[in-house]
Amino acid sequence: MEKVIRLTEGDLHKIVENAVSKAIKKTHMEDKKYEMPVKGKKKNQPCFDKEGNFLGWFSRSMAVVNFIFCKNKKGRWGVLASVRGEGTPDPELRGSWNCPCGYLDWNETLEGAAVRELREETGLHVSEDDLELEGINSDPKDDKRQNVTFHFVGVLVDVESENFKFSHAENEKDEVGEIKFIDLRDVDKYKWAFNHDTLLKKYASMYNL
Repeated sequence: MEKVIRLTEGDLHKIVENAVSKAIKKTHMEDKKYEMPVKGKKKNQPCFDKEGNFLGWFSRSMAVVNFIFCKNKKGRWGVLASVRGEGTPDPELRGSWNCPCGYLDWNETLEGAAVRELREETGLHVSEDDLELEGINSDPKDDKRQNVTFHFVGVLVDVESENFKFSHAENEKDEVGEIKFIDLRDVDKYKWAFNHDTLLKKYASMYNL
């Protein structure tokens, strides 16, 4: 009969701490700045590959959000948004609306991330030239995750919003609900995640929409 070993949370923490310590020694980086982060304190954490080689630091994440504006057949401007599905984090935000957004992937530019997130969450294909980087929010007090968020704006002309066919084909499971352009006059009628309603109004005003 195989012997079953039950580990406590403390045991697991010690195992991880020892593994990190060995990796640090292997790469000859025993300076205090590479110490194991103290539990409960917000510190950057070292990242190592399988061989124990130091790769870099886990620090604040970078994210992008797209504010895409387009007119409908009546000439009214709308903003592209979608409902946060049951598969998204932050249960209190599920069912709220947000503009297409997400994190950068490894080896990806900001512009590339913006284009990818827009395609994955809505099925809308644009080029990097269709988007303008108009703002950055790095204030840690504005986001519990302390993301550094880059704001991209796209104003689509020579096309009407009714002509777009949205797709869930590249969505993560239960990530995205309804997708549509919301009339700018009706923004306050919707419940928004994060502060996207405030931001989209800011950029709509900037572009005189």
